[in-house]
Parts: sequence; C-alpha cells; structure tokens
Amino acid sequence: MQPRDHDISKYVFALVIGLALAATLAAQQQQVTPKQPVQPQTAPQGAPPAEQVFKNIQVFKGIPAPQLQPTMQFIAASLGVQCTYCHVQREFEKDDKPTKATARRMIQMTMAINKESFDGNREVNCYTCHRGAARPVSIPAVMQWPAAGSAPNGPSAGAPAAGGGPGASAAPAMPTADQILAKYAEALGGRAAAEKLTTRVRTGALEAPGGFRINVESYQKAPDKALTVLHTPPGDTFQVVSGNAAWVLPAETKTLREVTGVELARARRDSLFYNDFDLKQVYSGFRVRGIEKVGDRDTYLVMASAPNDAPERLYFDTQTGLLLRRVQYNDSALGRSPLQTDYEDYREVDGIKRAFVLRQARPDFVFVIKWDSIKHNVPVDDAKFEKPAAPAPAPTKP
Repeated sequence: MQPRDHDISKYVFALVIGLALAATLAAQQQQVTPKQPVQPQTAPQGAPPAEQVFKNIQVFKGIPAPQLQPTMQFIAASLGVQCTYCHVQREFEKDDKPTKATARRMIQMTMAINKESFDGNREVNCYTCHRGAARPVSIPAVMQWPAAGSAPNGPSAGAPAAGGGPGASAAPAMPTADQILAKYAEALGGRAAAEKLTTRVRTGALEAPGGFRINVESYQKAPDKALTVLHTPPGDTFQVVSGNAAWVLPAETKTLREVTGVELARARRDSLFYNDFDLKQVYSGFRVRGIEKVGDRDTYLVMASAPNDAPERLYFDTQTGLLLRRVQYNDSALGRSPLQTDYEDYREVDGIKRAFVLRQARPDFVFVIKWDSIKHNVPVDDAKFEKPAAPAPAPTKP
C-alpha cells in the first residue's frame, strides 16, 4: 500500500534507535483514521477516552484515545482494505458509507462472542473470519490432489515420524540467553569500543512501494537523547526522545503530541545510546526458544520480556551473532498485530558495527530505511532535543 505524503509520519517512529526501528505513531487527532496500540485494561495513565478526542465514536466509547489508531489499523489489515473503505476521506466522522455501519455491527458481534463465550478475552476478531479479504469465505475449499511423493492426508513420503525414532539425531544444544547476548555485543565490536562514542548522526532515505521516498536525519546523544527528522512534502516532522519524555511534532498539523504509555516505554528503551550492550538492563527477562530461519540464515530466537508490554522476538544469527530481526506486537482493542524489523548490511563504523539497511513490515504497510552516512562523536547541541515552546495564543478581537 503506497502511503500518502502527509501520512508517512504516523507509520514511523524512533528511527534514531540502534536496536530497533519504529513504534507506530498515533495519527493526527480528528483528522487521520486511527492506527496504534494499547489495551483497555492497561491504558496509559491519564489518557482521555476516544470519544473526547475523536468525533462520532460509538462502539469504542471508553477506550483510551491512543488505542483507537491501532484498532483501526487492525481492522484495515484484517480486511485487506484502506481507510476509505468505510470512511469518507478527511472526514472520518461521517456515516455516509454503509460499510461503516456494517463494521460497527461486526465489532459488536465479536465483542459479544468474546464476552459470552471466552470470558471477555479477545479470542475472536475481524481476522478470525476475514483473513485479509473484505468478504470472508464461508465455504470450505475442495481438497487438492497431493503432490508427487506425499500421501493425501499425511506427511510427505520419507518424512520422519513426530518425535523421531531410533537413529534420529538429537536436537542441538542451545546456548543460554546470556551467551547469545554476549556474542551479540562482541559481534558489534564490544562495550569498550562503544563507550568511546557519545553521539551518532545518520542521514539517509525512507522508501516505500510505489516510488515513495523522503530524506531522513537521525541524531543520538548519550545517554538517552534521540531525534528523528522526516523531510516530508508538507514540511519537516520531528520525533524526539529526551530522558523520560518523548513527543512528536507532525509537519501537517504543527500540533505537538506527547508520547505516553507503552509507546513511551518503547521509545525510551530504544533511545538509550548503549542499548545494544545493555540488553539485560533494557529488558526484564529472556528465554531461548530454539532455532528459526530468517531468510537463508539460521537464528537463535530469544523472547525478550519488558514490563507491561508483550514479549518481543529477537533473532540472532547463529554464526555471526548479529541481530537480524526483531518482532514487536502492537496491541489494540481487537487484538495484536506484528511489527517486524529486519537489520541488514552491517558495516563497521568507528570500531562498532551498525546496520545500514532497516526494513519494517506490518500487516498493512512496508518500508525501508537506507542510511547513506553514519558518523560518531560529531557535535550535537542539546537544544536539538528541547521541547518547542507552545505558540502564543491569538490576540482576542476587541
């Protein structure tokens, strides 16, 4: 799906981070169709309800406003449609389209099923039936003739029986999470080399399908300051993390948005200058799940836990030790959707390795960041990370 120029900032956040790219932004309030995460039971403290921020909220009354964005994103991805399938472009509060009324009935139906049959847990949602199609398939497909060498209703010929048998090779011994993380830090160049660096400046471009391209700048300063500038056609969008706070200033609305809740926690973790070398402090726990493929590479899958957040999946190359993939899960009122980042083209810069290509994919969107330049220890003024002053109120007319 090709993004509109003014929509790109809602897809990208925390491009400045070393370990990961992007936690989804909330759209511009009352103007862009919602798309971002947080669960009603674990709402950001003090977040207003959706009906106080957006217009004409009916079935989602009471959920936190930051949660409406990922919920809409979840629906669009589940049906394989865009916002305008149900909404009037730029006038999302209108009820002109019958598909919007249908969507409300379907949401009420799934909520009722979950309440009555699953103790309120989100077991049934849009994707349960739609699976990426606007009209769900209700008739089973006919059975296909089996491929050569396989049984009609069984495993392929020669496939080992479940559980193995006499002579079956034993599963390889897994390294511990501590060993995997230590190898990762060593593969990057080691903590001693990293501590010689105190700033990082990156320049490059963001590309999306359909020929979309914008320039991107990223500034980091130890220990926990980060700034991303997206040079979009309407103007520059700024995304900032500074210590315990984060905010976004979109080019189109020029209205500063404070980042809160899960989004803030993720942004703070990812803005730590030495986070690749401090993963045991960044996360609260790790569990090695086995070996999985990322492309043609074998990787150790490590589940990383963080307080009040869904576990992340980290994939470390079994040979090089480098991080190849990270999968986060964005929550919504209807369910979770994956946010996958792949790290490619590692190069040594000033004694440590950095990924020059970062690919991000969600159910409804994909883009790639390609860094042209990464420089360290260049002067970065603290003023870059300061929150802009609120504009003075317009003078009242006599």
